[in-house]
Amino acid sequence: MLTPISRTDPASALRPPRGRAVLAVLACALVGVAAGWPVPAGAAPTEPEQRITVAFRYEYVASWTPEQFERRLLSAFGERGVPLTVCVVPYRRDETHDGPYYPAPAAVLPLAQPKIELLVEFLGKGLVEVALLGYVHQERAPSRPYTELAGVPYSEQLAKISAGKDLLEQRLETELITFVPPFNTYDDNTVEAAETLGFRVLSAGALCAPRSTSALKFVPATCLVTDLRYAVECARESQDPAPLVVVMLHPHDFVDLDPAAGRLAFGELLELLDWLGEQEDLQLRTIAEVAEQERDLGLARYREYCNLRPDLPSRLLPSALEGLGSDVHYYPARETLANLNLWRLLRIGVFYGGIGLNGFLLTYLFLHRFAWLAGAAVIGTTLLAVGLGVYALRDAGIYCLGASALTFSGSAALAAWVFALVRPRYRAKRGNLSQCESS
Repeated sequence: MLTPISRTDPASALRPPRGRAVLAVLACALVGVAAGWPVPAGAAPTEPEQRITVAFRYEYVASWTPEQFERRLLSAFGERGVPLTVCVVPYRRDETHDGPYYPAPAAVLPLAQPKIELLVEFLGKGLVEVALLGYVHQERAPSRPYTELAGVPYSEQLAKISAGKDLLEQRLETELITFVPPFNTYDDNTVEAAETLGFRVLSAGALCAPRSTSALKFVPATCLVTDLRYAVECARESQDPAPLVVVMLHPHDFVDLDPAAGRLAFGELLELLDWLGEQEDLQLRTIAEVAEQERDLGLARYREYCNLRPDLPSRLLPSALEGLGSDVHYYPARETLANLNLWRLLRIGVFYGGIGLNGFLLTYLFLHRFAWLAGAAVIGTTLLAVGLGVYALRDAGIYCLGASALTFSGSAALAAWVFALVRPRYRAKRGNLSQCESS
């Protein structure tokens, strides 16, 4: 409780209230409040008309991947009537040709004939879509890992994507409308080249969105196969009338092929596919079918989704807070994305507001106790804030630790300046009031 103002003591109106210690404690609790700030659950009872769409994206079929396993996988999906988008690497490096490994092979060989026959067989059954996955699925250089296309000139990307598209369309006698960038990384040149070549869909991840405009439809992968059940539950609890779940599946996900890094056994996949068939509120589609049915798959929605995901390189919140309410594992509608991003901004505001209020009040209370340090505090906190600002922005990006330190030091500097400017006036007024009382 704040100390009441006494009418017999005019100077008491200018004295700092004793309750400031209480305010400081409350300010310290604000950061904790940010941690527990609830995100709008969106967990209304599932509407009867809600229809969840699930699409599988398998990466990848190439000349060097295990054909026997791929036949087993495609058969499992086909026998259960589950559509599958298969990402295909059209070329492979010609190992008999001398030349440097980076940045790209000097000579390539087309997709092996047994793989062509395998894909033609399952395309004829009508449950498989073939998507183009880059050119040879090779990283550009050790200094540029996890990308085959990002940073490559437009003309070179256009030539490689065109060669891959032409090869597969001619050999498979099918139209390719979905492009998947290797390693889920690409740039604006990739988007422009894909659109120029007649692709209608780009399916990557949520790490980046193109800066330029595009008429492509964007259908990002939203979860791994091991997270599918959880993704479906998230979609059911949402208010979206038509949530979209895109499952990414790799050969190395299976312990049958990679005992060290595998996530599930093939039998577990079969159980998962059987479970999908029992869910009445699910519809199963290829990525191309999703793009044909869904109208709102434009760039604006995709950008909102990329801003939402907690795996962004630049994080302004601690990992424990960044994921709350944003790691949704499905592709929400634009309205839901807008609400989630709004609450994310509010969470950021409360978190840094608490840090700033802490810095201001603690500094001001300290200087109120040790007023003779005011001059040094002004200089020291100002230099500290400027130095931290330069350091935090040294690589044109700012992260949680740097932003937190900068917010605290900036608030401390502000408190020091306010104290230094207000204190002399306060003392002068108090002196005048004392003179009036004595006279």
